[in-house]
Amino acid sequence: MGLLHYVTKPFFEKLGFEYVDLPEPSLGTITLGLKYAPEFACFPLKAVLGEAIIAARMGVDYFVILGGTGPCRFGWYGVTIQEILGKLGYKMEVLIFDLPKEPWAREAYEKIGLKKNGIPVSKIAEGAIIAFQKMRLVEYVDELARKWRPVEVKKRSTNIARDNALELIDKQNKPVKLLMMRRKIKGLFMRVKRDLKKIPPRVGIVGEIYMVLEPAYTLRIEERLGELGALVDRRASGMYNYIIGDIGINFWHRMAIRAARPYLKYHAGGESIYSVGYSALFAKANYDGVVHISPLGCMPEIVAQTVMNRISRDYDIPILNLIFDEQTAEAGIQTRIEAFVDLIKRRKNVSGN
Repeated sequence: MGLLHYVTKPFFEKLGFEYVDLPEPSLGTITLGLKYAPEFACFPLKAVLGEAIIAARMGVDYFVILGGTGPCRFGWYGVTIQEILGKLGYKMEVLIFDLPKEPWAREAYEKIGLKKNGIPVSKIAEGAIIAFQKMRLVEYVDELARKWRPVEVKKRSTNIARDNALELIDKQNKPVKLLMMRRKIKGLFMRVKRDLKKIPPRVGIVGEIYMVLEPAYTLRIEERLGELGALVDRRASGMYNYIIGDIGINFWHRMAIRAARPYLKYHAGGESIYSVGYSALFAKANYDGVVHISPLGCMPEIVAQTVMNRISRDYDIPILNLIFDEQTAEAGIQTRIEAFVDLIKRRKNVSGN
């Protein structure tokens, strides 16, 4: 899921496991998932199933997936994928990771050795610290890339700085050196020539977390927006947001839930209430537009989309709803993004902001 492998890799390696890098997601991954996924499945399940089959063919022993509860079908992914793999004759085990108190997560903690028989607490702590540091760093890289891209003078120069920064993070596993890495990362981006006279329109991104964070399945929408001159100023979903939200200390998520209440009184699963709440927060903060990303078949985001039409009217803010699946055509998405960016630029110029 996006840059998550930069975070999980050092953690599992510290625990003594060989971490297998899967190929970058592609149409082939989806085709494989489509072949064996249930008809009712939402798009991310097809994608993750495809990746699980590829992993099994590569000889992987454990396939780790997060857990979930509530109306969103994500909570069933681990069980569904394990069932399909078994029918296909693969021995790979799917381990569902969630908070330790959850019964479905106990097996994963025991198998990995985080519970019972096992791995020294010092190793677990060291792995967790490095993983946390890398998570904050890769999100910092992503944030800088989003800010630099709309004002870069030479096309794709921001992408080069981003790739170099991610390589630095990937190679470094010493906590002290990771602490000092922000300056190096900023230095890489400062070499990218920018046109600081440009004042790009600000866009917020909301939607289902897997699609927001995995650019391969959204035709790299953030890059497209940036190259068209729109600043993706903030995302509702992120790795750090997801983790601290799970343990109840996410201040922004709490604000988003309060902002959503006039429109959506109950959480409809997934990121639905955050999609609604952050859209309202972006509108109140005078953003120029919101992009709502969701996968085909995602019921929580269908609920959110219906409600967000009211936010668009109430705050007079353009909201672009994009639904992705294996049939999504690049030309159609590009045309819609170009029209959206053109609209928010004209509105910004007319308002004088």
